[in-house]
Amino acid sequence: MDATVQMLDDWKATTLGEICGCGSGLQTGPFGSQLKAEEYVPVGVPVVMPRDIVDGCIVGAGCSCVSIDKSQELSKHRLLKGDVVFSRRGEVGVCALVSEMQEGYLCGTGCLRARPDPSIDPVFLISYLTTEGPVRWLRQNAIGQTMPNLNTYILASLPIRIPPPGVRNQLRDVSITFNQGITKTKLLIGANLKRKRAMLQPLITGKLRFSEYMKARWRTRMLGEFLSESRIKGSDGATARKLTIKLYSRGVVPKTEKIAGSAATLYFVRKSGQFIYSKLDFLNGAFGVVPDSLDGYETTADLPAFDVEGGLNARWLLAYVSREHFYRTKLGVAAGGRKARRVNPAAFLKIEIPVPSRAEQDKIVDFLDTLDRQLGLLTRQADALSRQKKCLMEKLLTGQIRVKG
Repeated sequence: MDATVQMLDDWKATTLGEICGCGSGLQTGPFGSQLKAEEYVPVGVPVVMPRDIVDGCIVGAGCSCVSIDKSQELSKHRLLKGDVVFSRRGEVGVCALVSEMQEGYLCGTGCLRARPDPSIDPVFLISYLTTEGPVRWLRQNAIGQTMPNLNTYILASLPIRIPPPGVRNQLRDVSITFNQGITKTKLLIGANLKRKRAMLQPLITGKLRFSEYMKARWRTRMLGEFLSESRIKGSDGATARKLTIKLYSRGVVPKTEKIAGSAATLYFVRKSGQFIYSKLDFLNGAFGVVPDSLDGYETTADLPAFDVEGGLNARWLLAYVSREHFYRTKLGVAAGGRKARRVNPAAFLKIEIPVPSRAEQDKIVDFLDTLDRQLGLLTRQADALSRQKKCLMEKLLTGQIRVKG
């Protein structure tokens, strides 16, 4: 007999359906639907959708809501604290635990629900269901090739091994201990992020100064005094290595395309250190500085790039223009219709901003870098704790590491 099986002899073999009540979420469509698409409202009782299920938690629920009156009609889909919600199609097997704050939400379209018996600890259950084995089983047994799909019968058939009560309690303690560390670290991340946001606006506009520069004036300058558009012709849409810009200054990244671009479209070569933005998404904060790793990548003229003169630190400029206060107040420089407003380079280069000396710019950038390094360290710590928890729970819940009951 396999050693792992021997170690789990005292773990009860069962199925999810034997320890949970399994049910489906709301349904839409023309045939016997319980909820029509037009019955969703902007504000009301939140409906949990597959997009809201992330890393064992329900996040962002509230984008889809129904009225209180309608939610009462659909009370059989009401979620309780301790329920587990599953994505039933697409990325099947992804699940999340319903918290006390989410009690009363509705199990939505594209979701399934498992309600554990009183004897089953929800913390143990979600820890088990998020391990590799159950997720793999659900994906292997889903129906359909192009769009895998689960139903309540498949969900209820999921094999589970339940350890003795003493082991379950110890597994719960392990999970809670890790969760406390993860939560504490995430609270520190939030506090540091709040500090950075509070300091960014006054620091980047000169209302908060470093002592050595207090007497130095900031001069109002046009961006065209420091920037010149780069138009080095590159290849075409079918062969170019492309980059793109994330909204809200979240970075310049390689662009992935499922369908090759047009050979008739001209692309332009971008160099590391250049300032770059999106004409169409200027008003959504699509700014960046080309990183060294993307030197030589290309974009169309819709993502213009600029060489930066020595008197301007490109990363200081990025911090300045990335503030919502800046780009939301530049609607007047955008040309085109309401849904396709573009900010062209000529208009961009005429924008005037207050500019400190290069030395003060560098000092501001160094300070912001220090804050970012602290945030990065805390984020890596939280990620490491999450990985350690997942790895340890995987071994505990599969018997690779034996916990005595």
